[in-house]
Amino acid sequence: GIFRFALGDIDYKSSNNDGPYQNYVCTQWTLLERGASYDVTITTGIYNNEGARVYIDYDDDGDFEPGEVVVSFPENKDGTRTLSFVTPTSGVTLGKGLRMRVLSRYNNIPANACDIGTYAQAEDYTVYFADDKYLDITGLRLQGAMPASGATMRTDINSLIPTTDPYGLGVSTSLVPAAAVDWVKVELRSGAGPGTATTVEAATAALLLEDGAVNAVNGDKVNFSSIPDGNYYVAIKHRNHLGVITDVPIALTSGTLSLDMSSVTLWTDPAVTTNTPATTVNGVRALWGGDANENGKVTYNGGTNDREAVLAQLAFNIVNEDLTYQSEDVNLNGKTTYNGGTNDRESILQILGFSIIGERVAHLP
Repeated sequence: GIFRFALGDIDYKSSNNDGPYQNYVCTQWTLLERGASYDVTITTGIYNNEGARVYIDYDDDGDFEPGEVVVSFPENKDGTRTLSFVTPTSGVTLGKGLRMRVLSRYNNIPANACDIGTYAQAEDYTVYFADDKYLDITGLRLQGAMPASGATMRTDINSLIPTTDPYGLGVSTSLVPAAAVDWVKVELRSGAGPGTATTVEAATAALLLEDGAVNAVNGDKVNFSSIPDGNYYVAIKHRNHLGVITDVPIALTSGTLSLDMSSVTLWTDPAVTTNTPATTVNGVRALWGGDANENGKVTYNGGTNDREAVLAQLAFNIVNEDLTYQSEDVNLNGKTTYNGGTNDRESILQILGFSIIGERVAHLP
């Protein structure tokens, strides 16, 4: 009979005297990925020849079919044996517990999933296939956090970054990593083209690191496991920088897709003639900064301009300063100021090319 079975997170020891059938589906389970290789280890008796076979009901139809045989262990007295298998890339039910059956049989490999005759034993377990779709975003930079030289962003506001995202998505972390620059919002959008891609199919908040990488709060890549495979435009937003969107949709399927924001082609809105989708700082691409009032454009004068937003945050006192986490801190140095060295008013003016009538507009539908 079966003494031990191991696959993934399952490593369960049982007794060959437990009876012909044991059901562990509610207590022993593991998570698998499609198209991945796994080792299966089984321990059977050493006094008689015993064969073994493992099935997974991949399509969740209630039957263990010949095509759902995972591994077959030849009959022998070796006791503990290990074989490898590769999970299918398609035809697998995702996000649901699937039954896995392990059988041993005296002097033969079990002929089928119900072959538990004399001196045979069967055990059932559960496997899940997660539909993980990882987006490995790199090369994202914020103009406000760029240093005087080089491409490694400043982390001046690191101690001020809240543990819950500022976009109302409810993403939170117990600890903000020391290399975090700020929260960003990542959206997957659909539409006939980038200019009409206004339907947000999925969105999440993630932490932008000083090297331009975007990580989920668990330190892994951004994961969109809840949406179906498909082609999506990727939009990146920051609370006081102008958002961007990819010019072409990306094919997102199970696995990991790399997206380098320093080189990917961004959509250019033909209606925007004042600026490109992103700027260049120290030779690298960066999102335009200066959007203190978060309205998708940067202005110094006129209605709802960003200079006055900074002043309003300071209670209209030009000598005040605010040392809290605020969108009006456009240069991301940890304080909102209107006058003095490295103040936010002058940062806005610099972003506008020192033109008080200048404007920067987000290329984002």
